[in-house]
Amino acid sequence: MIPNRTRKHYPTNEVLADYEFLTVMDVYENYWLLEHTHDFPEMICVLSGHGTQYINGTAVTAKQGDIYIIPVGITHVFRPNASPSTTSNLHVRNVILRPEWLLELSRIFPDSEIRELISWLLGKPDTAERERTPWLKIIDARSEFRLLTEHMRTLVQQKPPLFQTLIIGRVADLLSKLCLTTDTGKLQQSEWPPKLDIHPVKLQILETIQALPLSKVSLKEIARKTNRSEHQLSRLFQRHFETPFKSYIQDYRIQTSMKLLKESSLTVKDTMNRIGFEDANHFYNLFKSKTGMTPGQYRKFARMTSSSI
Repeated sequence: MIPNRTRKHYPTNEVLADYEFLTVMDVYENYWLLEHTHDFPEMICVLSGHGTQYINGTAVTAKQGDIYIIPVGITHVFRPNASPSTTSNLHVRNVILRPEWLLELSRIFPDSEIRELISWLLGKPDTAERERTPWLKIIDARSEFRLLTEHMRTLVQQKPPLFQTLIIGRVADLLSKLCLTTDTGKLQQSEWPPKLDIHPVKLQILETIQALPLSKVSLKEIARKTNRSEHQLSRLFQRHFETPFKSYIQDYRIQTSMKLLKESSLTVKDTMNRIGFEDANHFYNLFKSKTGMTPGQYRKFARMTSSSI
């Protein structure tokens, strides 16, 4: 049953300033928030805690790792698993997109699937798409959506050189992943990556990488543990991951270092060693090229923004 509360409608300009075309906000959901609709599409990542999401009259369990996609015009509200008098334990990340900007952006995408998804997000499906589900839920099994939105949040906060081009790339990544995960918005509930669709070779490589400390991960070691030559593993990795082994591991290490810098008390040097970098200059340069900040600047920024929520 939907809580008996007055509904509220949020126009875009109440959430986004005139110069903004998107924002990313980390917030704690509370009981005082009204059930609401809005003029903009919204993606919500549950970062921690448990609760219930009420969407168009349906109660859906919400927990860490869940992703919700709410198109224009859909009513929803979160309720944390806590009494109204206690501190909320439901921590979420909201990605809010200006609809006019998203519509304009859709014109540059050559794939019709992306354009159809944007049309659905904006609440304007054409006749052929009227049987689409009204909202989406994704289980983010490997935190790929969360990491992507973490990068988006950093870009929005920092606005580095070429910000608009960089953020368009991230939004394109997000829309592509949504299409692949939900069959262009037709699967109301899905999981990423799909359990049944992952190739056994790719799964074996992933499990081998994740079973090792990052400091021990190397092409040679993964090849040894999967009973392949380094040349064969390199070729298979490129085929199944569509990126070179070195690039994938670099991104994996930087993403892990971001999490450690934000959530642990390890020094930058200890963090670097933990993820397998021996050359400090290489680590600093790579980290800055990926995030726009030095490790120290990122730690200060991440903790400052978290404490201000």
